[in-house]
Amino acid sequence: MKKARVRVGGGCRGRLIYYGYTVYGDKWRWMDKLEDYGYRFLPRRDKTGLTPYLYGLRSALKKIMDEADGQYELVYYCPSKRLYELLFSWGDGYRDRIIIDLVNEVKGLSNSIGYMKIVKSKITDTEKWIRKKAEDKLTEEVEEVFRSCRSWITSEDGYMVYILDESSKHMPLEYLSSMAIRKENNIKGVILARSSGTVTRLLYHSLDGSKEILDKLRKMDPGFVSERRGTYRSLYITRSSIDDIEELLLEAAS
Repeated sequence: MKKARVRVGGGCRGRLIYYGYTVYGDKWRWMDKLEDYGYRFLPRRDKTGLTPYLYGLRSALKKIMDEADGQYELVYYCPSKRLYELLFSWGDGYRDRIIIDLVNEVKGLSNSIGYMKIVKSKITDTEKWIRKKAEDKLTEEVEEVFRSCRSWITSEDGYMVYILDESSKHMPLEYLSSMAIRKENNIKGVILARSSGTVTRLLYHSLDGSKEILDKLRKMDPGFVSERRGTYRSLYITRSSIDDIEELLLEAAS
């Protein structure tokens, strides 16, 4: 029986979890690069901190399943006591549907590949390196979203407007707005617009709670559908095209 060793690193920021993994063994010989990485936006905050590792382990097992020939002994270096106990009992006692479904997938994949040995391991430099690489790759992807979109500012020290393209459709507007706020200095807020099927979604994020531009936009927009207002962030939905909305924003901001 051949042997494959799996290491996973991951982290989370609120509902966002990100992970990376590396596999090495007969067909995977080197640890000098990240095998793969990914991320998910969960429906709620990840309070356990286990889901990044489970997503990473599942992805690694899928890679082995696709490339392996014959049966394998899998050695997974488990970076936390809690995760070790979860996998050792195959989720017994857990009620969280996300965790249970992931554990069942991991169990099914490992049984199909061969035998998985779970090794207790403290978080080492390897896991820290994998986590850092996964986080860096996610940051690069977000930066590419902002590089590829149209952007302009309503006025000096005003609102940054981002007209997003299809490359951002798998990222929530709320997450992108928080990242945009971090990267910009001396602005009142950000406005992000993106096509979504037959409608255009616009997220208005004001640092001081002002809604002046949003109020003007609603009065001018013939395609207005609905609006959900918060103290600082508001979601605006319209049937107007994204190009029409950009023109209306230019007029509302003047």
